[in-house]
Amino acid sequence: MELAVPLSQQQVDSAWGVHQTLKQWRLSETVLEKLNDKFPGFSDEACLLKTVALNAIYGTQLFATVRMANRVVMRVLAEMLALFALLLFREGLKLLAVV
Repeated sequence: MELAVPLSQQQVDSAWGVHQTLKQWRLSETVLEKLNDKFPGFSDEACLLKTVALNAIYGTQLFATVRMANRVVMRVLAEMLALFALLLFREGLKLLAVV
């Protein structure tokens, strides 16, 4: 992702320093990493658990958690299909170049 205004290394280092001093941020990050370790990927169950966790940790006030989890699954699947189609297209171009 490209930023409209690039950050300097000093700004990035400063933000990281602030992040490291805030116990709740570090705790939240650790919990989300452990959740991802236990439930990797984007199965229905994993998405629902991750959506509920994000909702609880960040107070997003998202009430339709199952619907949101399903949207995440569908979005990930759509992106995977698009990537697969692109890879197939590239491979097809390689095959045409060989023929």
